[in-house]
Amino acid sequence: AMECPWRLTESPGKSDSRMFFFGHFTLKTLTEAEAEFTKETFLHRYLEYINDGHRDTLLPKFFAMLTVTGRRSGERQVWMLYNNVLRTKF
Repeated sequence: AMECPWRLTESPGKSDSRMFFFGHFTLKTLTEAEAEFTKETFLHRYLEYINDGHRDTLLPKFFAMLTVTGRRSGERQVWMLYNNVLRTKF
């Protein structure tokens, strides 16, 4: 079996997101604004593009968008799971 360590990093971008890298996958936190944009605008266009015959695109493949709410804190975090298209040092 291939060993696939999880690595956590803080995003160097403006969103201050956290990203877990494992194998060819990334699990990234989204801000509420990013999650809203993704749901309302991006995913519809993305799926339309993929289903219109572009399945071999180099765009990341998105697998899931999850909202996790802490039991005690009630804090919500939105996570996006997608594949790593390019190799990273993580």
